[in-house]
Amino acid sequence: MKLHRRIIACEMISQYNLQQQESIKNLMNLIYKRIRIEGFSAYDYHHLFRKLMEFVLPLIREGKIVYVGDIPEGLEMLENK
Repeated sequence: MKLHRRIIACEMISQYNLQQQESIKNLMNLIYKRIRIEGFSAYDYHHLFRKLMEFVLPLIREGKIVYVGDIPEGLEMLENK
C-alpha cells in the first residue's frame, strides 16, 4: 500500500465458521507506511437504510441498477437434515 492509506475492516463473514481464523501478516508495514485500519459494521449505518432505499429503488425501476440472482441447484438435500 501507499503511504497514509486506510484499510477498511468490515463484517469479515468469511472468518465466522473457521476453526482457526486467519491472522494479519506484515504488521510492521502499517507503521512504516502510516496505514490506518478502521473497522465498521453495517449496523453503524442502519439509520440510513430508508434513505438508501429512496435513492436506489428508482434507479432499479429505471434499469440503471440491475439485480442479478443466482439460485444454486442441489441444496434440497440440506432441508432433510
